[in-house]
Amino acid sequence: MPVADLEPGDLVFFDPGELSPGLPGHVGIYIGHGEMVDAPHTGTDVRIDALSGWPPPMGAARPSELARQR
Repeated sequence: MPVADLEPGDLVFFDPGELSPGLPGHVGIYIGHGEMVDAPHTGTDVRIDALSGWPPPMGAARPSELARQR
């Protein structure tokens, strides 16, 4: 899903995978206006970050659509 099509609640996946190269290594929750909820790593506070401060996402998913596919 292109970044331009993101809606609040969509999951945004970033590369590189820390554990498995080529797999997402980080996930944010898009909240609109080019921002996402982000928990950078264990021990840090959850924060709101601009998507523009991250590399381009490797993908995105809308959880409500994933649930309908089951």
